[in-house]
Amino acid sequence: MLTTYTLTVPVFGSDGEAMAGAKVTATLNKADYTEEGAFLPKTLSAITGEGGMAALDLVSNLIGTQDSRYQITIRSTAGALIATATIQMPEADTTLQQLVDVLPITTEYSTAASLSAAIAAAKAQQTTEDAAQTALDRQATGQDRTVVAQDKATTTAARDEAVQAAERINTLYWLGV
Repeated sequence: MLTTYTLTVPVFGSDGEAMAGAKVTATLNKADYTEEGAFLPKTLSAITGEGGMAALDLVSNLIGTQDSRYQITIRSTAGALIATATIQMPEADTTLQQLVDVLPITTEYSTAASLSAAIAAAKAQQTTEDAAQTALDRQATGQDRTVVAQDKATTTAARDEAVQAAERINTLYWLGV
């Protein structure tokens, strides 16, 4: 039997009140192996209680050999996506906030982070539009398709970075951090 540790996930509504009835899931992304044995990808779930807390018993994948990750998803009682986070579970009981690895967020920091994410998203959008135009221009002039593929990869990376920043801010907001 593999040893499990408790991951506690507090969920708060936009009003700052504990959210009862939210669904928290943890999905392991791939099989992993420890000295105790193997554990296969599967999804565990829990529902938050009146205090807005859910608890999941997870195997520590930090001691595994395959660098596996848990995808944590939080959904409202209506099923709307609230937040996601990707973690590795340590060999100890812990909370999601401790694993997200954040500094305490003040109103000023939160506002600045939101603004930074909005600016990054706008830049990614502009880069996407510029790359599309460049690709069209290169196609019209018969330039090398490899350069077009490189432009697309750069654009995709910029867009992904902006999305990750926005998701992190959203996760922190819903965790009440």
